[in-house]
Amino acid sequence: MNRFIRIVFFACCIILFTLCQSKPKTDMANTETKIENFDWLVGKWQRTNEGQGKLTYEYWDKVNDNEYRGIGFTIAKEDTLRQEKLTLIKPAEQWELVVKVPEEINAITFEVEEYDDHSFKCINDSIDFPSVIKYWKEGNNLKALVSRDSLKIDFEFSKLK
Repeated sequence: MNRFIRIVFFACCIILFTLCQSKPKTDMANTETKIENFDWLVGKWQRTNEGQGKLTYEYWDKVNDNEYRGIGFTIAKEDTLRQEKLTLIKPAEQWELVVKVPEEINAITFEVEEYDDHSFKCINDSIDFPSVIKYWKEGNNLKALVSRDSLKIDFEFSKLK
């Protein structure tokens, strides 16, 4: 019986050794990790390509590593013409941009399809306009594009001090 226990023990050791050796090794130098940091968006921004007599702003804050909140508004003669609340959030595996305007009952969710360390693009084909929203940092400026098919609206922002 003692010999049987040694044989089983030896067999288990061989199996464990084999399993450990067959485990794929990762080369940390070749491992690419996707940056999930939208800190470049944080700040107070003023639109520089707005129409005459209007001022448009977007303010973005970082809530935590999985959530950024923004507010966008346009004013003319001290009256707010348009306002929207923006939330860039990662509730599960995928980032989402949630847009809520006061005149709508429900918020609209866009799935972030592409992103890197200075831009993101999100899509929602179930609504009329926009179906695509894109933000990117260009130098010290923030740019955005809302579009559907050939209809496009460009936004250019400079950072407020």
